[in-house]
Amino acid sequence: MINKWVDDLLENCVSIIDYRGKTPNKKSYGIPLITAKIVKDGRLDEPTEFIDPTEYDDWMRRGIPEPGDVILTSEAPLGEVAEIPNGKFALAQRVFTIRPNPNKMTKRFLKYFFITENFQNQLISRSSGTTVTGIKQSELRKLIVTYPPLPTQKAIAHILGTLDDKIELLRQMNETLEAMARALFKSWFVDFDPVRKKAEGLPTSLPKEIEDLFPSEFEDSELGEIPKGWKVGKLGDVGQIICGKTPPKSEKENYSGNRLFIKIPDMHGKVFITETTDRLSEKGYSSQSNKTLPRNSICVSCIATVGLVSITSEPSQTNQQINSIIPIEDDLKFFIYFYMKTCKEMLIALASAGSATLNLNTGEFGKIKILLPNKKITANFDSLINETFEKILSNKKEISNLSLIRDSLLPKLISGELELSDQAITKILEPAK
Repeated sequence: MINKWVDDLLENCVSIIDYRGKTPNKKSYGIPLITAKIVKDGRLDEPTEFIDPTEYDDWMRRGIPEPGDVILTSEAPLGEVAEIPNGKFALAQRVFTIRPNPNKMTKRFLKYFFITENFQNQLISRSSGTTVTGIKQSELRKLIVTYPPLPTQKAIAHILGTLDDKIELLRQMNETLEAMARALFKSWFVDFDPVRKKAEGLPTSLPKEIEDLFPSEFEDSELGEIPKGWKVGKLGDVGQIICGKTPPKSEKENYSGNRLFIKIPDMHGKVFITETTDRLSEKGYSSQSNKTLPRNSICVSCIATVGLVSITSEPSQTNQQINSIIPIEDDLKFFIYFYMKTCKEMLIALASAGSATLNLNTGEFGKIKILLPNKKITANFDSLINETFEKILSNKKEISNLSLIRDSLLPKLISGELELSDQAITKILEPAK
């Protein structure tokens, strides 16, 4: 089948929308702005910047993105890929929006081709810049794309897209599950809803054995008003504080093993850490065994990117940019996790003191004030959401497995190494008719 594939210049197959050289007037609300920093791992993260709807038409004069158009980052970072979902979006600098000629190529096939090592190597070879590496549109147009007939493209995109759709469904399910658990944490430990309702003589909607654990009065504390009888302590009171360490990289035998070695990039958007970019060998792992974190330890990023919070899914170690908490009681783990998630602004403020680079040292980290509720209440909280978090972890492992399958199939399908027969293509595309 490979002899049916065509090599062509990208510029002969697509149209390109490029807003390089233009900076929009950004808002905290309005029409979502697609920036390079939200294009990650083949998908778009939640937009954090927006433009005023009244300025949209003036800004978007170079072209309007359509659902399914392919986003390719031009620099910082170079080569990240995603497709535009349904909805109205604005485009920032440092992203190309690429729309294939429908008579030559499908949008989703083009997205997967952009992810391949072949295309990424072409991007790098034509990139320029010293401090920041990027590619100009004039150079991008000269890259070579290889594609089969449209029915084959559609079949390949269907196979890979089905895996991606399943991965996205699991991601969304995990977001919903975490939001449900976070809502319970906020009700009990931030808004103190059960205490307020008892104080007002209103029903709490909790089982009596749990309702009875909550007081019906408040008292002042150094954290402000808290339920009567609850205490204020330090992080060091609820767990052992561990600052990570990096085994010497000059000793290559310390790495390329099976032990998770967590760094800040491994934490982005992760409740549980199930995989890491770097792994330690048994030698590297045992060389600093005092830095080992058991399962269900809480990791908090404390240097440069401050305030990310994740949970270990198995015994792991981290680098020195991460402080971790090993809970003194297992049923404190989810309480500590959510409590630290509420502390991001305070962590950044502490890390800003007297330094150009954000840096929160272990000593100061261990002194952070933390609310200490009745132990039976935190135990009940843990019990109520434990099954939810087990499902989150199970889904995360399934996401990893599906990603492995997709990543192993993608280069073979996109290159034509794994051929699809005419019968297979017909069978794959039949349900879509």
